[in-house]
Amino acid sequence: VSATLAEELEIPPYFRYEANSILSTVKKAIPNVPTTLLREHYRCVPTIINFCNQMFYDNQLIVMTQDHGQHINIIKTVEGNHAYKNPNGTGLYNQREIDEVGVLVEDRSERDIGIIAPFRYQADLLSQYYGTETIEADTIHRFQGREKEEIILSFTANDIADSDEDHVSDFVTNHQLLNVAISRAKSTITAIVSHNVYHSKNNPISDFIRYAEYHYGSAKESTISSIFDILHSDYSKEYLRLMLQRSGEYQSEIEMRALITTTLLAFPRIGFAMHHRLSKLLRTTKGFTVEDTAYLLHPWTHVDFIFYNKVTKQALFALEVDGVTFHEQRYKQRERDRLKDRALLANGIDVHRFKTNQSGEQARLKGILAKYV
Repeated sequence: VSATLAEELEIPPYFRYEANSILSTVKKAIPNVPTTLLREHYRCVPTIINFCNQMFYDNQLIVMTQDHGQHINIIKTVEGNHAYKNPNGTGLYNQREIDEVGVLVEDRSERDIGIIAPFRYQADLLSQYYGTETIEADTIHRFQGREKEEIILSFTANDIADSDEDHVSDFVTNHQLLNVAISRAKSTITAIVSHNVYHSKNNPISDFIRYAEYHYGSAKESTISSIFDILHSDYSKEYLRLMLQRSGEYQSEIEMRALITTTLLAFPRIGFAMHHRLSKLLRTTKGFTVEDTAYLLHPWTHVDFIFYNKVTKQALFALEVDGVTFHEQRYKQRERDRLKDRALLANGIDVHRFKTNQSGEQARLKGILAKYV
């Protein structure tokens, strides 16, 4: 949107914030403007700033700080395409990287932490989840000229090669912006990257990854996983096609059913049914429009899973499996999901939605079931 508007207003490229700092704008806008490099550096520990020094400053900086432990961490998420379009606007978001940040900031509310993401939507979600007085999430443009004791970089994108249309390259491969992002950290920086970004070559972030591994060893493999990870892999389309031919069900529901069956072994008084007609769960549709009621009572409208007390046969809660592309990216389906949730809640039945780009399903399911024991 900003790029399109800039073109319509004929704003020169060097005035566009998404690819420039104030310094770079001045240098590009004013030919032959005198510049002076402040060579003595006091902000970052040597291991962090030396990457920038070698990569961007031709070793002209004189580093006046000292190392005192491990200062750079690289975390590679589980293989798969975990980044999705912002359903309400532009850019991408990556729930798996959001979950990874949650592990990093857990029990560290007193530490001065900055979380940087390339997209406004990803930054807003991170702020919504983890923002406190000492933990701040924002885009790189908002962090220019600032510093934090610790910086976490959420690169968000699935792949560098496929990201130009979303302007990921402005953050991942733009030397100036990456320099700013890395040099915000005073003592520790952690970069969270996808499998494909980790294995990319010939760009600044791949150089940063190799630099970190040279100093501190191999990247950390993420321990966050999901029963739906198969859906995000590069070979999932063919796998799903074969599974659908054999079962007629969505693979996400097959995976969830297997998890439910295993988990319920510890909850013998709770049973479940799959693809249960919604109309059989609703005692009343009072307060809903005629159009809404027609959908709610339609014989094809169902809940993915309904859990019930085996003794009393009372419905306990519904569980819905939401494929991101279908349930989140389509406005009409999002509205239907909200309608279904309102109807169930109006009839005293809680609803729990498991999105296929989230993680930790078994722990979450056990927590829900424990409330009904």
